[in-house]
Formats: sequence, C-alpha cells, structure tokens
Amino acid sequence: MSLPNHLFVVVFAVIYPIAGYIGYRRLLRNIWAGMLVNRGNLYAQTICWQWVLFGLAVIMWVISECPWGMLGFNLDLNDRVPIGTALTMAGVAFLFAQVRQVATASTEEVQGRSESCHS
Repeated sequence: MSLPNHLFVVVFAVIYPIAGYIGYRRLLRNIWAGMLVNRGNLYAQTICWQWVLFGLAVIMWVISECPWGMLGFNLDLNDRVPIGTALTMAGVAFLFAQVRQVATASTEEVQGRSESCHS
C-alpha cells in the first residue's frame, strides 16, 4: 500500500471516529444545557463528510488504476439478482407508503406518534 492509502485508512479508521466522538459529546453538552439542536444540520454534516470520504476513496482508486471488481462494483448476474431486486422494490414501496401515510395524517396524529416514540 502506498502512503496516500495509509493516510486514508488513518483518516477513515482513526481520525473520523474520534471527530465523531468529540462532536457527539459536544451535542450532548448542548442538549443538557437546554440549547436548541438543529437535527437537520447535524444530519447534513454527517452525510457530507461520508460523501467526501467516499469521493476521496473513489479518486484514489481511479488514480491507482485498481480494478472495480475488487470493490465489489462488478456486474455479476446470478441467482441473487432477482432476490435483491425484489427486496429493493419492496423497500421502495414501503417507503412510498410511509410518505403517503405521513402526508395524509393530521398534525395531531403525527405529533402523537412522535411523542409515543420518545417516551
């Protein structure tokens, strides 16, 4: 492995989890202090850093000219493909059903469900 690969592993396996732990402790301090926490912002930051790390991994993979099959990105049509497709379609149908149910529910109904989940 080259030096950039080692640095990526250190960032991904050591620095990123430590930064996550520090951020989580800061979040808990803010909650305990009664400060308002913007959950959407926290989610966006988390997703952003995950995509940055993924992009960095892909860039390093392309530069090093490694085969995509080593990452599992190969088209292998076997007997598991229909099962995976059916499960994915079922998951998407379930997601749409949830979105439709929340969109048609009253505000009181949604708040009642939310409170029952948090107690």
